[in-house]
Amino acid sequence: LRTQIAGALSRIASIESDEVNDDAVDSALITLVGSLSTQVTAFTDRIAQAGAAITDYEGRITTLES
Repeated sequence: LRTQIAGALSRIASIESDEVNDDAVDSALITLVGSLSTQVTAFTDRIAQAGAAITDYEGRITTLES
């Protein structure tokens, strides 16, 4: 009986350890997604700025051509 209890406690400890590892992985993934979201927002802003600059240059070229 003691062996079975020790085995059960060992399994419980292993499960708890896996849950701690899972929590660490979840936390790392959440941090990664947050970082990627920030980068996507920055790239979106840069693309918008580039689009506005292109529109401005197109207007200047049209003025020069007329």
